[in-house]
Amino acid sequence: MDNPFQSLHVLVVHRSHRLRSRIIKLLQKQGIQYLAEAEDGHAALQEIGRQSYATEIAIFDPMQTDAQGVGLIDIIAHSGKVRTAALLMKEAGDAEATLEAVLKERGLGFLGILEGRVGSPDIKEALLAYVQHSQSSASRRKLEAESSERSSGEIQAGLNERQFTAWFQPEIDVRNRTFSGFEALARWQHPIHGVIPPGDFIPAMERSGLIEPLADIVFQRALQVLAKWRENGHDLHLSVNFSPLSIQNPRFAERLIRLVDRMRLPPAAIAVEVSEAAVVEHVLMEPLQAISDFGLRLCVDNYATGDLSVAVCSEIGCKSIKLARSLVSDIHNQQDKQQQISQIVANTQLAGIRLHAEGVESADEWHTLEALGCQSVQGFLLGKPMDASQLNGWFNLYPDRIPKTNF
Repeated sequence: MDNPFQSLHVLVVHRSHRLRSRIIKLLQKQGIQYLAEAEDGHAALQEIGRQSYATEIAIFDPMQTDAQGVGLIDIIAHSGKVRTAALLMKEAGDAEATLEAVLKERGLGFLGILEGRVGSPDIKEALLAYVQHSQSSASRRKLEAESSERSSGEIQAGLNERQFTAWFQPEIDVRNRTFSGFEALARWQHPIHGVIPPGDFIPAMERSGLIEPLADIVFQRALQVLAKWRENGHDLHLSVNFSPLSIQNPRFAERLIRLVDRMRLPPAAIAVEVSEAAVVEHVLMEPLQAISDFGLRLCVDNYATGDLSVAVCSEIGCKSIKLARSLVSDIHNQQDKQQQISQIVANTQLAGIRLHAEGVESADEWHTLEALGCQSVQGFLLGKPMDASQLNGWFNLYPDRIPKTNF
């Protein structure tokens, strides 16, 4: 019978080399081949950043902090590449339920507490918990797929009860390796089902005519977060993706301009994203022109999936282009993608358009895009989408997430 643990990737983080070594040996006895270790959060982020795969299990002390006082739970969660955690503690006491809730809030599965002197039975129990977790997750994903389309009544109730909000994914300037801004992304914080991604409710909202209230909620929340960061001295920008149905509304541009004016934010710090497919259909030119005249930046999202040229992007006043994830994925191993992006880089440089890549998940993808001339990136390598409070914690850690230059 195949060993269910053999293919797992496990990371052990603890300041004690002796304890790390003992746990590594116990894991090896269970047949695990893919093991990594780190003594602190900084080293853990570097180790995770070097990996092209996800880490199924991280074993660490939740009380351990870095020099800035940031706990390992936040550091591990912000990596975006760890699925579950088993916690090392001398004595958990009544803290187990609280720690489980904290992990769940940060998107990490909880495998239990490893107390006192950890032995083989403790390790095996944690590994079995992961197998159970992965099986239940697969069942949950199947159930969600079967009922992913939410009813308009449920969505309307969510709007009425303010369950929808904005999460944020950081964007990094490749040249100087600094935090340059973030993209606002819609999330539904459902009281029963937890955080629901946009793919499970956007199509239903578009069909039921409820997409515009959502757009207003996300945009207003994003402006509030941007204003706070700028008040604290950070010269950041914001990008927000809008449905073509929202943009086609005759009052779309007026509404956006009024909200930006009310927050007293510089229009040039805000980008309105619209998909390449929507621009190709030529139904959005008038509202896009209006927001461009006001000074908001236009960004063509999901680029290179259709027939839109850089020249047309320039004609409509586009200031930036976001490469589609399909182009970015595994680019370091695909010469045809490299050639395609190299041509896009040349065209955008001639047109004065900024080139951005989304969905960057490995250091190899970063280095290839950097060498080709891409100017900014976002993706799980640097930070997964998070709420505003988590964004503050991520900011203290992000330099450790950025790959060192190859040049």
